[in-house]
Amino acid sequence: MKDLSIICASENSTFETVAVRGASEYLGYLTTVHWLGSTDQFKDLLAGKQPISDLVLLSSHGCEKGFHGTDNAVIPINDLKIKLSGKTVLSLGCATGMENFARAFIAGGVENYIAPESYPEGNSSLVFALTFLWKILEKKNVTQAWEKASTLLTEKDDRFHLYQKKPNGMLVDGNREIQL
Repeated sequence: MKDLSIICASENSTFETVAVRGASEYLGYLTTVHWLGSTDQFKDLLAGKQPISDLVLLSSHGCEKGFHGTDNAVIPINDLKIKLSGKTVLSLGCATGMENFARAFIAGGVENYIAPESYPEGNSSLVFALTFLWKILEKKNVTQAWEKASTLLTEKDDRFHLYQKKPNGMLVDGNREIQL
């Protein structure tokens, strides 16, 4: 069985969180949900101040500036002190797959960061997440699971990027290296 931590960043992500939790447990994950009541709790989890699984799903909304937290307040990506060494993070928040988000997560020790650069339709995000979780159990490989889940999304705005930590930078979608 694999462990999964879901971080529900705001009350606007509750239905998504419940859907992912139910499906992930059905697939065999031991799922822990962190229902957040403040932006400080979100910051503390991403700063590694509380134990979370090696596989993390961020159930949130997002924009170019950051994540939407409680009361829809934007938590700027630059305000986060990320310390999640060795983790794989899947963010469902819109625009959280932009390069500045990926840089922050990779610099914070994350091995794999997956998120949409644009504004995917909500059902697309859910289908991507569930397919990724299913395929990672089957394939035991983040890249292969991302590839399989990506084949379901045909609209450009629905695309999720995969950023992977490399010695002096990060690899984007398995084919383009960026220096940190």
